[in-house]
Amino acid sequence: MVLKKIRQLLKDQNGTAAIEMGLVLPLFIAVLFPPIEYARYQYANRILIESVEDGAKFASLNLTDPDGSVTEDDVRDLIIAQAGGYAPKRSDIKITYAPRKEQGARVTIVASAGFNELVDVFGDITHRVGSTRTMF
Repeated sequence: MVLKKIRQLLKDQNGTAAIEMGLVLPLFIAVLFPPIEYARYQYANRILIESVEDGAKFASLNLTDPDGSVTEDDVRDLIIAQAGGYAPKRSDIKITYAPRKEQGARVTIVASAGFNELVDVFGDITHRVGSTRTMF
């Protein structure tokens, strides 16, 4: 009698799709998310690089104005505005320049920003994206 019930359960196909999905779905997610995370990381890095390049161009041409109308804070504001959701903190933007009387001073900007993963696989790790740009 017990043997008969076991044979019936082994032949029963109800619910096999759900079990197969439960076995395959974690593997599918494990294969799918790393490329998405990598693409998001590269996108955030590209946005920050472009923002720092624009800030360096702006600073190189305007930071050395004799009237002093453009300040380092203006350059930081430009970088933060252009970076959008991937904006670095003000304290993470370092600007160095050699003041000259003419336009086109050498300006170096270093910026870094935190990057949060969609899926927190590795715990509380904050990745950093960064960019350094020197303009003449």
